[in-house]
Amino acid sequence: MNSYILSVTAAAVGAGAILMLSPEKPGIKKYLNFLVSLCLLCTMLLPLGDAIGEIPSLIESIPAVGEVYVETEISPAEYLVCALKDELSLAAQRDIYAKFGIDAKVECGIEYNEEKREARLYEMTVAISDAGKWAVSDIEKYLGDLYGCEVCAERNGVKR
Repeated sequence: MNSYILSVTAAAVGAGAILMLSPEKPGIKKYLNFLVSLCLLCTMLLPLGDAIGEIPSLIESIPAVGEVYVETEISPAEYLVCALKDELSLAAQRDIYAKFGIDAKVECGIEYNEEKREARLYEMTVAISDAGKWAVSDIEKYLGDLYGCEVCAERNGVKR
């Protein structure tokens, strides 16, 4: 930035000196003013030309959608299955809290069939630290009926 300001200042000082030393004839003065103004304008716009020259390299540095996909090494189907597991786990946790008033951690098992492009919830594992007055079997039955899958609940790390 300093070199840019220095070059514009030097060009302006040089232009002023040329205009002061130029002859006072009206025809020459007019053309000389035009040429000096053109030189100053080119000096000021020179960095813009450099920036325009950088555009192709900037475009090449932006990753394409396919490149981002390759870098993550996860297929869109796997990504969706992971997102589905997370959402179902959160929904089951909310359902347990709404029905029983218990905080629980839920893990979901999901099968994905590539040919049919369908996912199926086949199991839930529920970790409960304190079930209060509720039996673990009540929670298993509730989630099994609600989600239509096998439910395995454990209380304080002990499986039933």
